[in-house]
Amino acid sequence: MKLFKILAILIIPLLVTGCATVNPQEDFEAVSLSSKAKTGYAVTWQQTPEDEAQTDRAVEELLMDGVTHDEAVRIALMNNRDLQAKFEFLGIARADVVQAGLFSNPSIGALFEFPTTGSFGVGLDMDLLFSLSDLWMVPLRREIASFDAQRVTMQVIAEILKTAAAARDAFNEVLFQRALYTFSQENIQLFQLAFDKTKLFYQSGLVSDLDLSLAESSLYEGKLTQARVEADLQSAQVELVRQLGLDPLESKIKTQGKLLETQTVSLTPIQAWNYAKDNRADLKISRFQIEQSKWVLKLQKARIYGDVNLGGNFTRELDNTKSFGPLLSFQIPIFDQNQAGIARAQYQLRQAEKNLAATEATAQEEILHLIRELKFQHDNATLLRDKVLVLDRKTEKYAQKFVKAMQINAFFTIEARRRVLNTFRRYLEARRDYRRIESQLEVALGGKMPAQ
Repeated sequence: MKLFKILAILIIPLLVTGCATVNPQEDFEAVSLSSKAKTGYAVTWQQTPEDEAQTDRAVEELLMDGVTHDEAVRIALMNNRDLQAKFEFLGIARADVVQAGLFSNPSIGALFEFPTTGSFGVGLDMDLLFSLSDLWMVPLRREIASFDAQRVTMQVIAEILKTAAAARDAFNEVLFQRALYTFSQENIQLFQLAFDKTKLFYQSGLVSDLDLSLAESSLYEGKLTQARVEADLQSAQVELVRQLGLDPLESKIKTQGKLLETQTVSLTPIQAWNYAKDNRADLKISRFQIEQSKWVLKLQKARIYGDVNLGGNFTRELDNTKSFGPLLSFQIPIFDQNQAGIARAQYQLRQAEKNLAATEATAQEEILHLIRELKFQHDNATLLRDKVLVLDRKTEKYAQKFVKAMQINAFFTIEARRRVLNTFRRYLEARRDYRRIESQLEVALGGKMPAQ
């Protein structure tokens, strides 16, 4: 009877774990809450046709009147195809946790003995074994797999931040190219006007062939520049469509708004690091790796005796004598005491601790670099807008004034306008790069910092 009680103790947890199912919904809810806190928007995981249809309706509604900056991020977080693929890792990781928590199936063996002389009948020797070592190995394996699931969760959260940043960058690139295209159209009109005046002066004998050729060449250069900007604008629109999870061959998006001006950077490196050390995914993953390595070390130490099995044996001899009794099997740790496995786990733990220190140093360097770049782009945009562009426009006005007075030819007006175009482009690039670095900094910090 005692043996039956022991077998019952082994069988009950097996039956319970045998009913385990894989449900990553709790993991996704944690991801969605984190996304809401870090980006301002929740995410959508399209798991069924109904989910896809609901997302399509939501996207169509947001696209109806044109897309704003915030709406582009929102659409990307619910519909970006790469991000949707990353969500499936949550299910894979949760399945690994469930699998790690399952007890081994019992094993049964039977030996049938057939007499060769004399006796009649069949002898039977039957073993039924359960893995007794699962009682202490399964919790260790499950804990290790849980750390893997947490690591995957943090990786998915990092992908959400990258997706939001990519959507913002793609949207800002469209605004940048559109502003540049509008300005290039104005340049074409001015170059055309300068060429017409030069041609009129040439017909009146007031300018030479060289002046006419330079004016005409500048006009065609302006048209080529406009064609290049138009092509870049179309490419930017296609990239935005892709980031939003739409079909680049069929979808066209109308964007609203203008490229925002830069802002004074008040964030200090200390403030940034204090936020990043608690929110960056790679730092959290490094800490998880240390804790997981400790559990791996425990697992390796628990493997000294190998697989320990407990069960029963039933024997029926040829003379029909029957016997029944408990059966225990385990490895005697004489030669292999899992020394190498334990040593390997110890090295992995040390490596994980050093990786954390290295990751922290890399993160600090990245944050310092991005803050410096953000400040530079703000100063750059401010100087170009308030000084260089003002002076270039003043020079252009003087050139136009002297051309009208016939003191200089129209080529000087074209050159002055070309300087305005180049400066304006650099100014727009500084604003775009500021927003791009701002997105990179948000990813580097592990989310959008609360207002200081």
